Amino acid sequence: MTVDYAPLSPRWRADPNPKVQELREQAPVHRVPESGVYCLSRQQDVRVAREAWSQASIALERRFTSVLATIERVENATLLAKGGQASAESVPGASPSPSSRPFNG
Repeated sequence: MTVDYAPLSPRWRADPNPKVQELREQAPVHRVPESGVYCLSRQQDVRVAREAWSQASIALERRFTSVLATIERVENATLLAKGGQASAESVPGASPSPSSRPFNG
């Protein structure tokens, strides 16, 4: 069953409670066609989605950091092979530059 609900519409913002109740019962995960945004109407679903997003973000950050480290090792090996100098990040005990630190936002 399709539920007519656009959460940012002035029509629904005035009194969302009846429509939210309908969403909980008939469409707990609702896609707003105009924007393509998905709305979760049950608190437990929001909690589960938030936890899944958090875990995915952590995994993605770890993977991204690993990929950056691999790229840096390859670049340093290439520089050394050509007689160049490796970056400070590849020198044991050196502090990484701010631009090479993992994103923590």
